[in-house]
Amino acid sequence: PDGRILYVNSAWKRVLGFRDADLERLNLLDIVHPAHRDKLQAEFDQVLRGEPARRFNVEFIAADGRLVILSGSAAAQLVHGRPIATQGIFRDVTEQRLAERLLADSKANLAALVENTGDAIWSVDRQQRLITFNSAYSLAIEARTEREPKVGDLPLAVYGPREAEWYAEVYGRVLSGDRHVALRTDEVEGQLRYFEFYANPIQGEEGINGAVLFGKDVTPRVRAEEALRVAKDEAEA
Repeated sequence: PDGRILYVNSAWKRVLGFRDADLERLNLLDIVHPAHRDKLQAEFDQVLRGEPARRFNVEFIAADGRLVILSGSAAAQLVHGRPIATQGIFRDVTEQRLAERLLADSKANLAALVENTGDAIWSVDRQQRLITFNSAYSLAIEARTEREPKVGDLPLAVYGPREAEWYAEVYGRVLSGDRHVALRTDEVEGQLRYFEFYANPIQGEEGINGAVLFGKDVTPRVRAEEALRVAKDEAEA
């Protein structure tokens, strides 16, 4: 109960890298990551009170400084109803847990990147159904249709019939592998506006499994180019 290590098997020593001589001076909490000590102590307190064992993860610091994540459960050894020790069986899940954290961090970074732009970004699957979209896309669709887009929506559920046909054609091109830029003119709140769409296929292990699109309002640029052409024509005249 005080955390002294009474026995470990060869797998424990191999995974964590400690020797028999080290065990005489080590307390279990000494080799637990500082951020996990309170959690582990709480788990063992429950076990020592006789509560049912449950599976949990704990992070250890190996002899060489590596982070080792173990998953398992512990049970109390009782003598005359009094807990004298705990016995734990754990397996090394470091590689799996670190991979999961890396994936979660990558998703969080991608989500932050997608949300921190004013451009509309969305993706569709091979059936042209919405997979993901950012706030800029959702707000733009809602402002024009008074309806929020939903995951799984087909083009006709998001746009009007003529618009849906245009987007379906763009999706079809990029799903066939044609990475391209499309320019579209739309009337928004009584004004003519120009939009540029960058369409890119999503390449999976078995080929193209979707398309991602970046939509940007390029009205100021187009109008500036038109003004420049007019000024040039006037100057030549």
